[in-house]
Amino acid sequence: MLLDTVYGGDEIHFQAVGPRVLAERHAAELADRSLIRLVIGDRDETFTNNRGFHRHLEDLGIGHEWVVLPGVGHDPFAVLKELGEGNWTFHRRAFARDLAEPAGSTD
Repeated sequence: MLLDTVYGGDEIHFQAVGPRVLAERHAAELADRSLIRLVIGDRDETFTNNRGFHRHLEDLGIGHEWVVLPGVGHDPFAVLKELGEGNWTFHRRAFARDLAEPAGSTD
């Protein structure tokens, strides 16, 4: 179970530092200064939870890229293969910009 593996089975700790809570707590900063991408295979067992988090970010007004890879399960190598050059395009864009600029800045 993910809660046990990642958070030591501690529900209180998870509620304090889980991604949904952190997104809510830092929504303004994330919306203004972050470049976020969620990539998931449609056969990944965590797809439903990830889609829920994607919708949560939308509800919070946190812009992000949502990529669903058809036929891919919970397999990092298959994800990278399916993303192809798009994986590196995203990272070049993320690391090329000045972190002092808002995420939507084109300068």
